[in-house]
Amino acid sequence: MLSTPFPERIDAVKMFAREGTITAELALARLQRLIEQLASDQGTVAVDLRFGRDEEGRRVLAGTLDSTVKAACQRCLQEMDLDLHSSLSLFVVDTEEELQELRDDQDGVVMPEDGNLDVLALIEDELLLSLPMIPMHEDPACNQVLNALRQGGVAGEAVAESRPNPFAVLAGLKSAAGAAEKVKEKGREEKGREEKASNKKASDKRKTAQESQGSDPKPAGPDRKPGRNKQDS
Repeated sequence: MLSTPFPERIDAVKMFAREGTITAELALARLQRLIEQLASDQGTVAVDLRFGRDEEGRRVLAGTLDSTVKAACQRCLQEMDLDLHSSLSLFVVDTEEELQELRDDQDGVVMPEDGNLDVLALIEDELLLSLPMIPMHEDPACNQVLNALRQGGVAGEAVAESRPNPFAVLAGLKSAAGAAEKVKEKGREEKGREEKASNKKASDKRKTAQESQGSDPKPAGPDRKPGRNKQDS
């Protein structure tokens, strides 16, 4: 059994030969690629690895990784505890050809020629794969500012619904103005008809009067004696 400090490279050939194990606490600060995705580099990873072989005699590196890390909630942007767990099972082969021969559901890695397997990199890869795409608190109401904005938005919508629509008011004013104009137009038309009728009536009276004057005989003047000539006198 190996203890901390956790080795970056080990003699994997010897570990597989004796079917050794690694059980150790690995500091998160040693996993640079991982902590770039976290809110803090504080904490450790509980590592439990076993070096063995399967039924066909192929080398298999298996084990578990467990850690509680600090991540930033993407909803409220506050730090949150995030539990990471990964179970790994890797075939350790000698060549790229052997790696390509593995089934699609099998993972593997090529053993370096010097036998020093980069276990630290393998652990980091597995932990990176175990990170959620978007870390968030389980409570969907964790963002108090967002909740306040949402509540304000609901209240604002209610107030807006209770207020009269300015466009509806404008349309009503236009409709009322149009109705008033129609009433005025109708009044002007009636007045015009009345004036026309009155003018026609007056014209008819004048015409009747003129016709009456033309049909009566002229009055006779008084009887006059024929005058005498001045010569007669």
